[in-house]
Amino acid sequence: MPEGKRDLWYFPILAEASLGVGDWDAVEGRIRAYAAASDAKAFQVASTLRQFTEVWDVEAVDDRGRGIVAILRARLVELPGGKLELSAGEVQRLRAQPEPEPGQLEAVLGKQGPETFRWWKTGLERALSVAAVRQRFGGRMGTGFLVRAGDFGFEPADELLVLTNFHVINEHGAYPGVKPEEAEIVFEAVDADRTYLVEKIIWSSPVDRHASAASITTLPPRVAARVPQCSMSSGR
Repeated sequence: MPEGKRDLWYFPILAEASLGVGDWDAVEGRIRAYAAASDAKAFQVASTLRQFTEVWDVEAVDDRGRGIVAILRARLVELPGGKLELSAGEVQRLRAQPEPEPGQLEAVLGKQGPETFRWWKTGLERALSVAAVRQRFGGRMGTGFLVRAGDFGFEPADELLVLTNFHVINEHGAYPGVKPEEAEIVFEAVDADRTYLVEKIIWSSPVDRHASAASITTLPPRVAARVPQCSMSSGR
């Protein structure tokens, strides 16, 4: 088809057709034509990802296909409007997968391929420090994430705190939140069956700033080393 007559689906369709005949070089080249472009569209990448996983299931049948799917995920969440909805179990599975070869990353995304994938892997690692906040013996109320006390001006500096919304946990249990002793923390991407109790509220912002920092009873395993450094002040 002449270049002037090609629409946005020209290369995605060619990529899938190439997959159908088992031409992996052509698959990677045709994905690169639109996924690596500076004006790449999230819906194109998402469509290819959906076809390759839900229709062709290439992750299960071929290592090279698994690499392409991993690259598509990394590129999708980098694009404006791109997103992935992953369960805690899927986060664990994707973290455990081998990374695509550098040559494949560059074949699909160009020179920025390895950097894009490192960014994606960093996101998967940081997901371990994201927590579900639940009412004890009740349902989920919100989310939070681990921070180091020292990054907010608190002591001991190495203590890990959960930063969440004021309307989720606050000292007086102001609706719709709960008091610290009524809350529990679960790091679902680490261990969905293990809960941590909240000892106390270390600090809360003014109500219109919507934040609370809560001390938890035990340091969650496997996540302490993955808490990103933060340059924020305590705001006290």
